[in-house]
Amino acid sequence: MAEKDLQSTVISILRFPLIAGVVLAHSRYMDGSDGGMAIVGGERLPIYTYLSFYLSDILARIPSRLFFFISGFLFFRTGEFSRSVYLQKLKRRIKTLLIPYVFWNAAVMAIYAAAQAALPGAIGGKAICDFSPRDFLCAFWDMSMVNPGAPSFPICYQLWFVRDLMVMAVLSPLIYWLVKRGGVYFIAIMVGMQMSQLFPTLSGLVLSDLIYFAGGAYFSIHGKDFTAVMKPTVPVAATLYAVFSIVELALLGEGALGSVLHLINIITGIFLVVGVTARMAEKGRWRQAESLSSSSFFVYASHGVVLAAIIELGVRLLHPHTELSAIAVYLLAPTATICICIVCYKILKRVMPRFTAIVTGERVKY
Repeated sequence: MAEKDLQSTVISILRFPLIAGVVLAHSRYMDGSDGGMAIVGGERLPIYTYLSFYLSDILARIPSRLFFFISGFLFFRTGEFSRSVYLQKLKRRIKTLLIPYVFWNAAVMAIYAAAQAALPGAIGGKAICDFSPRDFLCAFWDMSMVNPGAPSFPICYQLWFVRDLMVMAVLSPLIYWLVKRGGVYFIAIMVGMQMSQLFPTLSGLVLSDLIYFAGGAYFSIHGKDFTAVMKPTVPVAATLYAVFSIVELALLGEGALGSVLHLINIITGIFLVVGVTARMAEKGRWRQAESLSSSSFFVYASHGVVLAAIIELGVRLLHPHTELSAIAVYLLAPTATICICIVCYKILKRVMPRFTAIVTGERVKY
């Protein structure tokens, strides 16, 4: 298989599994309630606590960063960059990123407003009906500007990735110049800054996002094949990931060492995932499931509200006061969420194909 073909194949194969990983990352619940009582706690349910932390906070943190890597690679794939190329790419991302971003945030806002009206107190924070014009605008960017103390995510929280990716696209001329001139040294400097936490965290501009986006950009800008680089590292990456992820698990990600290990685990995890996928793709053991891959963005954009509702339902039905029931809710919720979102996508695509294409950033077929 040609190098370019293998890179494209790896990206296509990973698209849906990575989205499934994103859903799993959002499935961990620690402070749920059942009749006002705490149902999950580290001391009471240690097996659930460590299992869910390993799967959601260690393993499933790889997908979003790998998506940044892939996005950086694809953004600069031609290896050339100019004013006309820049403007063309920004124009295209209005359709593929901005329009879906606005739609899904508006949709979640409408769902929250309806839920708050029907079930007062069901959703915490400031009521949508009490939003000022400024609050409405901030909800599309950073909910901590509306509800102090809330995470710095838009109201459709999983779309923080799209928000940050749009910022990367706007800053792409600077990123191109730095990666072109600095190469791996520029990326190494950013990794060092991330480990030392010298770079301030800004809403929409996070250093860790830039590291992976620039990492993908490096391979395109310098004409290197990332599968050829990562395939030989699989044994070493697997060993390092096995060791360091267990240490991070033991620490539950706490402290400065936990943060450093988390960064190391994501980087080695990317090498491991890409390397293993490339090896399997070359041997024909792993092929892209087109029907699942096409639903990836819809599952990603819609899963937040669905997942929250299913976890709430699971808590009320199973009353997870035991290890088994807590793990059952934890694993069944993302599985059910993904299945429901895929079914909804297929129905919408059949009934309203143009609408579905627009809200998922696909090319509209006339």
